[in-house]
Order: sequence, then C-alpha cells, then structure tokens
Amino acid sequence: FAMEFVDGGTLADLIRDHPLEPRRAARIVERLAEAMAVSHEHGIIHRDLKPANVLMLRDGTPKVTDFGLAKRTDSGAALTVTGQLMGTPSYMAPEQARADSEKVTRASDVYALGAVLHHLLTGRPPFLGPTALATLDQVVNSEPIGPRELQSGVPSDLETICLKCLRKDPQDRYRTAKALADDLRAFLDERSISARPMGRVEKSFKWVKKNPGVSALLALFVLTLAGGAAISLYFAESEREKSIKLQRALDDGREQQRKRAMAQVDTLLTSDPRSVPTVLKALAEDREDVLPRLSEVWETAAVERHRLRAGLALLPVDASKVRSALTDGMLKASDPAELVVIR
Repeated sequence: FAMEFVDGGTLADLIRDHPLEPRRAARIVERLAEAMAVSHEHGIIHRDLKPANVLMLRDGTPKVTDFGLAKRTDSGAALTVTGQLMGTPSYMAPEQARADSEKVTRASDVYALGAVLHHLLTGRPPFLGPTALATLDQVVNSEPIGPRELQSGVPSDLETICLKCLRKDPQDRYRTAKALADDLRAFLDERSISARPMGRVEKSFKWVKKNPGVSALLALFVLTLAGGAAISLYFAESEREKSIKLQRALDDGREQQRKRAMAQVDTLLTSDPRSVPTVLKALAEDREDVLPRLSEVWETAAVERHRLRAGLALLPVDASKVRSALTDGMLKASDPAELVVIR
C-alpha cells in the first residue's frame, strides 16, 4: 500500500492539554463534516469518529482515518448484527450505545462530529463516566452539558450547532453532514445559522419522555392541586352567589319597606284634609307658596308635629328649602329626632 504521509499527529494529541479556540475548532469540524459528506454520498458510515481517528497535517488540515468499523449502506452483506456494540462510548450516538445496528445511519456520524466539536471546545467529550458502562448509560439517558457552561468564551451559535448534533433523536439532528458543514461555515462567515436552541417546551417534553415515573407523580400532584383549586373555587363561587342572593333579599326588603312608607304617606295625604297633609302634599309637588306655612304647622299640637316630621322624613323634600323656611327657634328644638328631620 502506498499512503499519504501525515506528519502532524492526531487531533487527540492537539487537544490533550487544553481546548481549542472556538473558530479553530469550528474550522476543523467543518472540514471533517465535508469529508463525511463525501463518505456518506458513497454509502459509507464511519461509526467510530473521534479525535484519535483524525490525523492532522502540519498546516492544520484534518484527515479522517480508521474506517475499520465502517458500514456500507448499499451492501446486502451484514457486517454487524443487532446487539453488537460498535464504536467508542464517549462519541457514540444513543442508537449505537443501545447496540441497535439497524438504526445506525448517517445521523450517527453527525452525532459523533458533534461530540468531537464538544471535545475541541471544552477539553472533554460530552459524556465521560468512570467506566465504559457508565458512559453508555449517560449517552442514552442524560443530556449533554452545554459547552458554554464549561467554557464561557464559546459563542452561543457554535454551542447551538454542537447541541443540535447531540440530540438524542436522530430526526432532531442535522439531516446530513453537508448541512452541518454549511452551518459551521455560516458561523465562520458571521452569517445566521439554521439551527435553533432547544426551547423550554421541547426540553420539558423530552424530560417527561425520559422520566415517565417521576412525570406521572408530578402530573398526579398537579392534578391534585388543580382539583383542590377547583373545589375551593366552587365553594368560593357558592359563597359569592349566597352573598348576592342575600344582598338582593335586603334590597327587596328595603324596596318593600319604601313602598309601605310611601303608602303610609299616601294615606296621610288623603285621610285628613287639615294642615299637615296639605303642607306635605304641597311640598311633594314642590310648590313654593307652602314653605312659609311650615313654621305655622310646626307650632301646632304635638301630634301634628309628629305627623309632619314623619311626612318630611318620607317625602323627597329639598332640605335647604325646609331649613330656610324654619325659624331659629325650631332649630333649637329639644327633640333630637326633630333636628334630624330638619337637617
């Protein structure tokens, strides 16, 4: 075999001591994504992309190597069987970690490219447990830590690109390695990227999907609270209806009382043609000529004064006119009830 001599070491050697500057990391993964796009166009899925399998030329050009675990998508031959684990745990897609070879597609390589980008930006892969089994469990069941949480200098758009590659569901990742390369190029050219951060609703849905037991308990708790609130609202509304009915009853009572009082006035005005009914009737008709008669009527017998006071209390009489018609002596009346009527 005659092969190209690559004298820059591996990408793993390059990041052994520290992460890369974000734009340099983006440039390297863009080149890797372009290389994998060509591989995928020829029906080859790598299945083991990782920094150790990327060789570097001294000018910084990356070279994808080690296709020993590659899968031919256009071949009828089964190179692997279901249940056979292929790849490196920290860079495996969840479908690979579950040893479900039938679901390992080009999207699995896109995931691995995202894991490589995460490592270049932060100095560590997205998932790294104390054992290979623990790492595989994280790959399947945990969400990756955002690069900006580990390295605050990582641009938000680059983090968005990285996390889109690392989505658990292959349908949520970039559909092709070429699409990933295009978004990385857009980032490098300071243009808008196509990827969008995962929203809160989507995060909540995914959390519920991964934690059905806890979600069921939370749902039960929420339903209990909602039920309690509904019952409280029902009783509050019931009390409100009772209060409204009581107020209406009081209003009806006052209206009935007013009608009875007006009936008494009508009786007073029609039963006796003497001075008091005459004055009251004249006041009710707002006749000006009757006001001077008030003092005369007030000085009549006590029973007449009582009838006049009752009539003044029930009729809509202008108080200012009544006060002007009464003398100072009347305002000094000893009976408090008379003062109330006059005022």
